[in-house]
Amino acid sequence: MRRVLVIDDDPAIGHIVSLALGAAGWQVESATSGRQGLRKVRSFQPSLVLLDHQMPEMGGLETLMALRRSGQQVPVIVLTATRDEATQARFVQEGALGVLTKPFDPLQLAADIANLDQGPPEKAARSMPEGLRSTYAAALRDELQNLADLLPWADEPIPPGLALHAHRIAGTAGAYGFPAVSAAARAIEVALETEAPDWESLRDKVLASLP
Repeated sequence: MRRVLVIDDDPAIGHIVSLALGAAGWQVESATSGRQGLRKVRSFQPSLVLLDHQMPEMGGLETLMALRRSGQQVPVIVLTATRDEATQARFVQEGALGVLTKPFDPLQLAADIANLDQGPPEKAARSMPEGLRSTYAAALRDELQNLADLLPWADEPIPPGLALHAHRIAGTAGAYGFPAVSAAARAIEVALETEAPDWESLRDKVLASLP
């Protein structure tokens, strides 16, 4: 049985991965920070680590470098929402097997990992449990309302936490089968890199994507 450690500050990602890989017969443990992940690598002794890129305090690259400095050579696959090739290449240079882009397809996750790890094909779950999807949809409506409330009005400053909140929703919503929600959150991430975002339009887009 493969032992997989998920290091991601969003607990929903750990839950998705646990369901998807559990259906393939893998044992999955989660850590919600880089430092906690480093401790769990020692205690859990995983055969594979799935590592988030953007985490507060200790990001994915810093975690990967710390893991290698400690002498741990466990295979690492990075989960990231960024399409930046230079960033992805840096992870590989530091010893990652490769990168999987969020939002990922949980039903394809085991096969995607096997392709990067050059292992045998794995059987994925046939469907996401509808009860889980419905539960997440209810929670997602609250998360989206919170995201809309965080968006500034006119010349108000950008509130702290907006980028991280949008990043989390963009990753998990797509994995749970809500592409419109993921696209709305991703649009906010893109807007944060521009000089004059149209916050009113983005607010409408977020609210219109409510499941």
